[in-house]
Amino acid sequence: MESSTWDVDVAIEKVGMGRGQWILFSLVALFLLADGVEVSYLSYVTRVLQVEWHLSAEQEARIISMVFWGEVLGAPVWGILADRVGRRPAFLWSALVISVAGFAAALCQSVLHLTLVRAAVGFGIAGQTAAFDIFAESLPSSHRGVLLMWTMFFPSLGSIYSTFVASLILEPCGWQAFTVACAVPTTLALLLSVWLLPESAHWLASQSRGEEAAQIVAVWARWNASPHEFASLTVPEELEDVDFASLARDGKLRRKFMLLSVVWLGFGAAFYGISFFVPHLFSEVTTDNTDATSVSKVTFDFGQILIARSSQIVGLVFGVLLIDRAGRKPVQIVGFLLAGVASFFLGFKSLGKTAIVMFTSLASASENAASTCTWVHTPELFPTQVRGLAHSLLNACARVGGAIAPYIVATPVPWSAFLIAGFSGAAGLAVCGLEETAGKSLDDYHDIDTDVDSDSDSNAELSE
Repeated sequence: MESSTWDVDVAIEKVGMGRGQWILFSLVALFLLADGVEVSYLSYVTRVLQVEWHLSAEQEARIISMVFWGEVLGAPVWGILADRVGRRPAFLWSALVISVAGFAAALCQSVLHLTLVRAAVGFGIAGQTAAFDIFAESLPSSHRGVLLMWTMFFPSLGSIYSTFVASLILEPCGWQAFTVACAVPTTLALLLSVWLLPESAHWLASQSRGEEAAQIVAVWARWNASPHEFASLTVPEELEDVDFASLARDGKLRRKFMLLSVVWLGFGAAFYGISFFVPHLFSEVTTDNTDATSVSKVTFDFGQILIARSSQIVGLVFGVLLIDRAGRKPVQIVGFLLAGVASFFLGFKSLGKTAIVMFTSLASASENAASTCTWVHTPELFPTQVRGLAHSLLNACARVGGAIAPYIVATPVPWSAFLIAGFSGAAGLAVCGLEETAGKSLDDYHDIDTDVDSDSDSNAELSE
């Protein structure tokens, strides 16, 4: 006879994969697409406005970096909202902010207005951790690593999407039309999520709302033709006293957080540095002197750029294949260090265009494989009660790295390439101090310093 009260991890394992998780996958994937679109969007628009608005290198860097500073400000807001109010509200409100600000950017007529609006977009994008965590918390451990990696294909597809749209409309229609097209994916995710997105059962159970959590998992059970029934869901007893302050007072959680801060800052600077570097490597400014006045124009080699952008997909394929077989740590360590070596050689343009394309592709693929694995690894290292805040704050570290990236790219070559390589290498070394989490349930292995005594494991009372 089944117990009426289940541990939430055990219940999700019993229900398995099905329609509910695939619906979440689709919604989260569309939302994560926005991040990739944003990175690529900025690299094109600022390059065009450099000519149209006569932007200085400092103004160009400021427009790009303000998006990331907006994300830094938004990260703790969405993290606290996700842990206190729920993953679903954080998801929906952040998507609304991105959509409104994204369309508003097309109306901007000055550097100041564009800078402020893009900062608002960044503020909203910081909520993507809530989207990622709600999906992670819905998955059985046997599927979590691979499926979370699959969602990370969508930032890369977002980058390819914006490159494809740019090749069609940026030069003939202008940057305003391009801006509108780049705001569409998040708006679509918002409209569908209002109708289809449930709250996280993990979060509800951690808030002592076990009956509501059970109702969500029971729906998945019916969809999956599972015979199991649930009256209420719980989290392990030793985690019931974990709260926001645990990130600071608990030594083991604090150590994880500090190491991950280095990882996220490092890959943020390296990943975005490579992304912003690509249009500079494969573009040139030409001057038309056929008329009485000379007109400057930026010309992009979209073929070479598309090769470099598409290499991110190759890196993700390797990540998907290796994340459970090799483990979270090896994928990150090898990926970050390999990206650092490849980035180093981007500082030597004398190697020729073919070599630069090769090293750019290798750097993009390796950095993407490693950083997306970090996205999977991070929520697995923290208990549900602080997962949203910890993940959001670490995401803010990556955005600080992203804010630094435009200034790195503005640094004369080869030092810009050397700095990117250094940040990526530091991320790889920091991963060495973390624990492996492959194959484990979200809340069954956290080493928490707690005064709660337990006579038996929280799952011992649960039976089929």
